[in-house]
Amino acid sequence: MQWIERGTRVTYCIVTDGGAGGYDDRLPRQAMADLRRAEQVHSAKLSGVADVRFLGYPDSFVEASVELRRDLCRVIREVRPQRAIIPSPRSTGRGSPTSTPTTAPSATPVCAPSTPRPATPSPTPPC
Repeated sequence: MQWIERGTRVTYCIVTDGGAGGYDDRLPRQAMADLRRAEQVHSAKLSGVADVRFLGYPDSFVEASVELRRDLCRVIREVRPQRAIIPSPRSTGRGSPTSTPTTAPSATPVCAPSTPRPATPSPTPPC
């Protein structure tokens, strides 16, 4: 929120549709996805975020794939962020079934194009 208050333009990129994140078994999966999308847009608006991108991957079925990386790269190229907040590549795996597969495809396009490779190997990766 501090970044937004200081005038930083923020974009949310939501990978999954949220269809599995429900509390009402009577609600069809698509209706739950629509509800989750509306909640994200509303929450973003309250936070001062005007740009919310939805990739629409089925909730709980995301895999690290060429398609996911392509879609994330497209958003990154369009937005051209100076900072990106993504799941940690060093995650202990305690995240949701969706957060772990999105880590590497998210980190790679953010780090790779703009990070110069050190002349000597570094004990810590640049990203």
